[in-house]
Amino acid sequence: MHQPCQTTLFFTRVIFLLLCCAGVCLAADPADRAVKHRCIFDAIMKKYGRLPTAVVREVPRRGQGAVQAYTAASEDGDGGWAPIRFKVFTEDLKNPQKYCTAEGQQRSDLRGIMTICRRENILTEEKKNIFESYVIPKALKMHSDRLFVKPLRISLVVPDPVYGICTEFTIPREHHTKGVPNTDMVIYAGAAPVTGAAAWAGPCLTLRDGRPFVAVLNYDPRTLVRDDATVRQTAHEVAHALGFGYEIMEPLGMVSKIPNVRGKEFVTVVSSAITKEKTREHYNCPTAPGMELEDEGYGGTAGSHWERRNALDELMAGISGASLYTSLTMSAFESMGFYRANWGMEEDMAWGRDAGCALLERKCIENGVSVVPDMFCTNATPPGQLLCTASRRGLGSCGLYTYSQSLPIHFQYFSDSKAGGGNDYVDFCPYIHQFSNTGCIDGDPKVMRGSYVGPNSRCVKGDSLETLQYPVGDICVDTLCENGVVKVRYLGSEAWEPCPEGGHITPNATFYKGRIICPRHADVCSRRKIKVNGLKDSCVVAAFGVPLSFLIALLCVLAVMMFP
Repeated sequence: MHQPCQTTLFFTRVIFLLLCCAGVCLAADPADRAVKHRCIFDAIMKKYGRLPTAVVREVPRRGQGAVQAYTAASEDGDGGWAPIRFKVFTEDLKNPQKYCTAEGQQRSDLRGIMTICRRENILTEEKKNIFESYVIPKALKMHSDRLFVKPLRISLVVPDPVYGICTEFTIPREHHTKGVPNTDMVIYAGAAPVTGAAAWAGPCLTLRDGRPFVAVLNYDPRTLVRDDATVRQTAHEVAHALGFGYEIMEPLGMVSKIPNVRGKEFVTVVSSAITKEKTREHYNCPTAPGMELEDEGYGGTAGSHWERRNALDELMAGISGASLYTSLTMSAFESMGFYRANWGMEEDMAWGRDAGCALLERKCIENGVSVVPDMFCTNATPPGQLLCTASRRGLGSCGLYTYSQSLPIHFQYFSDSKAGGGNDYVDFCPYIHQFSNTGCIDGDPKVMRGSYVGPNSRCVKGDSLETLQYPVGDICVDTLCENGVVKVRYLGSEAWEPCPEGGHITPNATFYKGRIICPRHADVCSRRKIKVNGLKDSCVVAAFGVPLSFLIALLCVLAVMMFP
């Protein structure tokens, strides 16, 4: 390979350093990464106890008695399933006494605790509009696209008074008398300050068959923005309102305790037939007893979420990640009996896919060696380099830390008993953590050297890739999936190149040396494609913080000056 002269290298390095200085530095500490929502649903349910059951009623129509009305509403045999219908009421967004308008105010958190308002808790008109017009409709659509119910043909009349979690929300008087027509679930929404979480929701009342039909939702304005993550956090909370929780699943006979798993005394799993089937299918483990529930997080998270170690990017993990609505959550809803899953609408999750029984049965790392190398890491990431996350949707570094004291024996994976991953509900298993600004789809190109950032970008492994003689690790590339074939377009090239699994591409632009390792089709061609506002497929920003055309022009001028 032609080696550039030392003078050229000197000037090139100077330009590179100047451009990088104009950029934004990567967050060096996990605390600087994107704020992740930690769900507190279990704490709420334990505080208010088992849900009361209400009989749906209505004023009898002409020629029909109340008993006939109820029968017509709920007993359709095995037919008549349809997408669940929601109606959301935001009376508490119209009353300034129910949310923060200025710093220093005292406001209820809608759970019986008075809270002092901070600046970030203030509900602006812009945030109110985002919540009502964007976040709530999109979050509810995620459920109505995937869950069917037996439609109620009568108005939902909310009992008066209501108890428990619903008591601090404003319920219009006519809901207690005339009721709410043409809906299967009523949700009352607020935007009061929340301590320790971004949002929360929960069911208030259930029908005779156990299905929740009245619920509440509260979202703290401090994290309320117009993006996919906010929508999915809201969808997570609505899932709890729909019944995704131990307090509802356990009486339905859906859960079992499995002894002696990965050094733990026992784990709790959703063991219904359909969930067991979907768990075995996703993990490619024919002996899986069901889908494991979270056992960390104390009263706030344990019990009513999927075990995050096994389902990091699932919608119902206890800490928000990619929050994908997979067959695992859909199967749990179908197991309840009062929902039917709309199969074919499930989203793909790379985390754990085809990992085998080893993931579920063995420790993530044994004698310092990762049982599933694509998921768990064992070495610190070299400075200045970034590596692919397991989802292939971003870049990050290995979350490996040394604690001040030894970890519990069943969380010890290295010869140093104090070494392990972050304490974020993954059993201290180290994995590649994505930074808040290194997503392939919407990251900051200035801190992602060599990466192509765009709506269909995914991460691919690099083999000794360097830009201007600086190692970069892995990179994001634009991807095109057609007829089972993966094509990629990397930074500096406008051409699509076939990239068959197991093969490699030697880039001839942007990179000084190295190769791109071609990924598996399933790793980069999932059903979830996200369109990010402001990013167009045809417009690429170079990973040096300036447009690619400008960088090329600058280097051309330099070349002319050096070689007249």
